[in-house]
Amino acid sequence: MGLFFYAALASSPEASRIAEAGGGIRAVSVQKVLSSEYVRKKHSRHYSVVARVSVPFEAGPRSTRAEFDSDSEVGRGDKVWALYAPSSAGLGVLVESDREVLEEKVGGPAQWSIQVSALAMVVITLGVGILFGGFSKASRGMRGALRKGRCRTLPVMVDGVEVALERNSPKGGTSRRPMPRLTLAGRAGERLVVLLDPVVDPAHLSREIIGCQAQLYWRAFRPADRPGTPYAPAMLVLDGQRCVRGRLGTADGDGLPEGVPVPVSRDLPEGDGLRAIRTLPAWDPKIHAPGLWSLLAGVLALALVASGTGRVVTLILCAAACVAPAGARGWVKSRRNRYLQGYLPASGADIR
Repeated sequence: MGLFFYAALASSPEASRIAEAGGGIRAVSVQKVLSSEYVRKKHSRHYSVVARVSVPFEAGPRSTRAEFDSDSEVGRGDKVWALYAPSSAGLGVLVESDREVLEEKVGGPAQWSIQVSALAMVVITLGVGILFGGFSKASRGMRGALRKGRCRTLPVMVDGVEVALERNSPKGGTSRRPMPRLTLAGRAGERLVVLLDPVVDPAHLSREIIGCQAQLYWRAFRPADRPGTPYAPAMLVLDGQRCVRGRLGTADGDGLPEGVPVPVSRDLPEGDGLRAIRTLPAWDPKIHAPGLWSLLAGVLALALVASGTGRVVTLILCAAACVAPAGARGWVKSRRNRYLQGYLPASGADIR
């Protein structure tokens, strides 16, 4: 989106009119330097130049006043680049010391520095995705613990799916938001809970999972690793084929069970081809419609910019399109919390 709006703002209606009249980019000579100021900014240094240049129109050469930036000092007789239509002097002249800037204004490729920045963003994003397990499968989030021999397992049975208020967030905050959770029973009488992502639909999940035998895996922490954190990343594997991710805690807030160590490996014992149970809620206008309308407003802003708008209007539409995804996320999150609150018991339940 940022590159889209950069392209919209880099193009110039004045440059487009000159190009439509048969204009092109040619080298012209500096007749006289009227002023030259060295500008020193945090991330750039350049000369801000005001000069008179000689432009060879068909009706005869014309001396034109031009303002432009240059990486080096400019003197009389130096060559700079001008965009003009030889047969249409009335359309004016655009002058730059860098030809690429003028090419960009008439719809040409972006400057090499912008292209390098875009490529760097792609590489960085790809690297972050790989680093944080974006391409791993079932063992995502558990692979480090598996390799270090710090993964534990326990056979359990799924007692139920419910919604409760989360009092202590995993980052140490004090938010109280409704969270779906699984209640589990171990063979030795352990009472465990697995907090799930708020997007999980408890009604749908309950039909898939209640009463099932499962194998629970979690990443064991030493107390010094996560002081004050009562939850551990966990995965529940059912029938060796399906899985559910979450954060493991105990029903009474005590420490996690010891469990059985999982042999050091790159993958879970069931392999890396587990299929996550589809717990995303079906389309619900009460939850998703406001977010969809917000996203459509952002798409409309992009369409208006593509159709051609002034610089000020483009900036306003740019802000609207950038805010639209955040607005959609906020609307859906608010409606989803309200939806989950409908599953809370009358007195409420806290996850401590």
